Amino acid sequence: TATGVGTPWLTVYGNHDALVQGRAVGSSLYSEYVQGNRKPVEPPAGYEPADEALVDFVADPMVLTGGPSIPVPADPDRRVLDREGYVKGHLVADGLPVGHGFSELNAETHTAYYVWDAVPGMRIITLDTNNPAGFWDGALNDGQFTWLAERLAEVSADSDDPRLVIIAAHHGLSTLTNGYRDAEHHEELHLADDVEALLHRHPQVIAWISGHTHVNLVTPRARPTDGQQSSPGGGFVEFSTAAVSEWPVQWRHLEVRIAPRGAVIRSTIHDSAAPLHAESWQTPLELASLHRAVAANDPDAVGGLEAQGSARDRNVIVHVPLPPELVSAVLRASLTRD
Repeated sequence: TATGVGTPWLTVYGNHDALVQGRAVGSSLYSEYVQGNRKPVEPPAGYEPADEALVDFVADPMVLTGGPSIPVPADPDRRVLDREGYVKGHLVADGLPVGHGFSELNAETHTAYYVWDAVPGMRIITLDTNNPAGFWDGALNDGQFTWLAERLAEVSADSDDPRLVIIAAHHGLSTLTNGYRDAEHHEELHLADDVEALLHRHPQVIAWISGHTHVNLVTPRARPTDGQQSSPGGGFVEFSTAAVSEWPVQWRHLEVRIAPRGAVIRSTIHDSAAPLHAESWQTPLELASLHRAVAANDPDAVGGLEAQGSARDRNVIVHVPLPPELVSAVLRASLTRD
């Protein structure tokens, strides 16, 4: 049983939380299957995996379950959780903050996106970027896109509560490319260009933090120019971070400071305190050492063995220019709240 990290944390809903294998829509049949007592070890007779195998799986995740199998213990805890179950699980979990960002409203409305205003002068907007129709890359449906625009407007420089904004989502803009729709899921989708254009209309947005690709990458998202000069503000920066379960087994710390001419974001990549070589696997530190050794020898990891990125994707200090009136408004509002 995990004891937890003992520090407050917020959650983000990712494609492996939303979809079977992060790719396909679940079903009652699939939930019964994963709780059952057989594990397929070969494709069904006559099924030849080809270029369309993934398409087949997205259309029906049961397509590969009918082949030869071996017996395994049945386990009801292997049930598939839908979005509502995922949210409710966080609401009753230990640790702080209660719900880890989710609220009872999320459970009632079956949504997995929210705002977090507990940091003075800052609003964190957490998105659900999963395409509910399937495939692993992301999108925003029209309802959430409208919600995002409203939440951004609430903290603009001329609002009653001006704040800087960080967007948090499992997918980054580079993977907000999934326009797939099916008969059940046919709502309008907004992809990277739409979302980036919306964010550029709000100079208080300074950063987007994401995972998904399992690779360290820092990408400036400059506001487009009008042919003469840049619009007020300088855009924002996207920080994608490798998965802690894979090479290079690191995590990213971001420190934000507001300065007279904008926001200063310091990014620092941290290693674990595990020794390079462990004499046994008995203690947490020794297990962490084993973890690093395994990760360094797994060429099939999602991020690969170059997931650490370049030097400019790790320990960097980034300056995000902001309009002077926004800086003044955020500082005044923060002093008033304090």
